[in-house]
Amino acid sequence: MNERLSGKVAIVTGAERGIGKAAAIALAREGAKVIVSGVLNDEGLAVAQAIEKNGGTAIFGHCDVAQANQVEALVARAVAEWGGLDIFVANAGIAFSKAIVETTEAEYDRMMNINLKGVFFCAKYAIPALKTRGGGSFIATASKVGLVAQRDSPVYCATKGGVVMLTKALALDYAASNIRVNSICPGIVDTPLLRQYIDSTPDPVATEAEFKVAQPLGRLATPEECAGAIVFLASEEASFITGVALPIDGGFTAQ
Repeated sequence: MNERLSGKVAIVTGAERGIGKAAAIALAREGAKVIVSGVLNDEGLAVAQAIEKNGGTAIFGHCDVAQANQVEALVARAVAEWGGLDIFVANAGIAFSKAIVETTEAEYDRMMNINLKGVFFCAKYAIPALKTRGGGSFIATASKVGLVAQRDSPVYCATKGGVVMLTKALALDYAASNIRVNSICPGIVDTPLLRQYIDSTPDPVATEAEFKVAQPLGRLATPEECAGAIVFLASEEASFITGVALPIDGGFTAQ
């Protein structure tokens, strides 16, 4: 067990699978006590149990980030269980591709409520706990489309662009409190949800090939590569890094 985050307390939202799961495991491996949070109770509990089985410390906490009272309770639980909060990873999010004229108001509201308002709630309740601790790290999962647009995803792009600017603004507001606020901007990541989408297309092999060739490194990112960036941003190695939107996109946004 490494000790880069020994003694730290972390919360990861959307931690049942994909990037969030990998982040929770990686943070625990580095010594942090982790609340694995999400809305898929069985999957989230399995992640927490796997961390414990491998010598880490983790519990599962149900939380819909679109519900302010649930986010507030999640932070309060970290403080009650382990005495404080040092790291918050606001990772929960949803995605869909749809033209603006075909997007319903309900679809717009749902994506905004989870992807952007959810990060707002996470910051609103995490920051006071981080301040009490004398500082800490708040990391949000944005996207490469928070930096550059893509076709047929206007609402998704808007939410992730909002996350990028929200974290930059918070970085300025809380720098004096020793709270570092950053976002990661993944490209196309090989998650279960991506696999589900690829398999649903008429030609899954061709779809996967298109995704790979779209990234200069010529492959999909892994959740673990994103988790590595999260651990770095949470650690003292990144003690002078705040207000960054870090692309993890195989060079896509360099084009």
